[in-house]
Amino acid sequence: MADGKQSKYRVLKYFPFTSERKASSIVVRDHEDRLFAFVKGADSSMKKFFKAESDQSFIDEEVESFAAQGLRTLVFGFREIEAKDLATFEGNHKLRQAETAWDWDQLKAEDVECDLEPLAVTAVEDLL
Repeated sequence: MADGKQSKYRVLKYFPFTSERKASSIVVRDHEDRLFAFVKGADSSMKKFFKAESDQSFIDEEVESFAAQGLRTLVFGFREIEAKDLATFEGNHKLRQAETAWDWDQLKAEDVECDLEPLAVTAVEDLL
């Protein structure tokens, strides 16, 4: 929701959680035809996905605060995927572009799980 208006997104690609990446991600297209990647994962793995120049101080503070309360944390980040990124993906993986659609099945998680902006931290109580 932006400015009180509901937004719709079309899912283009989903990368499920793996213990190797300690993250999952999704690529979506919004109603204005913009592409976004949203990523969630463990704080230890998410730090390497963020842009070097991004302000991550609130992430560290929140994770530390939640951990002190014995809570398990998830960190969220996002990036807008621009035309130049699509050209890079195509060069890296020989993505086939039809006149109207990319072959998103060729895309790899590492293509979108980088250069992220930090978005949020959430925590849950682990009762086990």
